Amino acid sequence: VPTDIGGWRYGFPDGPDASSDMSVTGWALMFLRSARNAEFNVPKLYFDEGLDFVERCFEKDPKNHEPGVFRYRPAPPDMAGPTQISLANTASAMLTLILGGRQDKESVAVGVKWFMSREYPRQWQTGYYYLSTYYSSQAMAQVGGDAWNQVFPQITRGLLAEQAKDGSWPAEVSGERKFGSAYTTSLAILALTPPYQLLPIYQR
Repeated sequence: VPTDIGGWRYGFPDGPDASSDMSVTGWALMFLRSARNAEFNVPKLYFDEGLDFVERCFEKDPKNHEPGVFRYRPAPPDMAGPTQISLANTASAMLTLILGGRQDKESVAVGVKWFMSREYPRQWQTGYYYLSTYYSSQAMAQVGGDAWNQVFPQITRGLLAEQAKDGSWPAEVSGERKFGSAYTTSLAILALTPPYQLLPIYQR
């Protein structure tokens, strides 16, 4: 379908996960950005189509949901299908657009206002806390200014409150639990380290 063009998916084109989604597309675009930073030849077309897909995931209609957030997949005309909205999808989309050179898009500005209009959650029981926090921290680091100064201290307090005595962070509460604490600890460290500019892809 046209809304699927430019994105990446979990499954094969003829399988159950055949539609492109924000989760895989965000990772794929950041991988390609890293490859370009390392001076590999990555055609610009791949970036442009991928970023266009990300922009189609932006929720423009306040009748459907509060504006400023991004969907897992672009909303179909009849609003049917798995198009859930989440903090992880919103932060991933914002980070991807900024790293892709589209930081001046209205969707990014509206997303920043959405972040700043709420208290960042310290934990939740539906999973993806660490993934969401990693994306949120990196996205706000790229935005900088008031958004960074407001959100990062909240993220820091939440993560440090969850850290175990051995230095690790507990496994997620959802299906992500199977990946164990190494996964969540890695994401927590990445979420806490933007001030140190450790990874080239995230350096401003």
